Amino acid sequence: KSLTESQLRKELRGVLMDATTTQIGDGRQQSTLGAGSLSEVVLRRGRYCIPLKSRDLAKVKGCVLARSKTGQTVYLEPSSAIEKNNALVALRSLEEDEEERLIR
Repeated sequence: KSLTESQLRKELRGVLMDATTTQIGDGRQQSTLGAGSLSEVVLRRGRYCIPLKSRDLAKVKGCVLARSKTGQTVYLEPSSAIEKNNALVALRSLEEDEEERLIR
């Protein structure tokens, strides 16, 4: 069964948040980053990513998609999110192809 775009986005958000947390003894999660470093999941270059303070870049493995003008923030696609982002991009491409087909 293939996932819908909405399902993929939901799973991807979970993957992105998991990339910046670790399990602690009683089942709770704790951020691996400093307070205030992670604010939310954002879209850059058509891919979901997380904004990080530049100083925290080495704490999360992944691909830098963009940097802020000041250089203090980087937008990182964690390695664990690449597969789901790729699936989402492929799904969007199929939708665009279908729209083109309908327009003709």
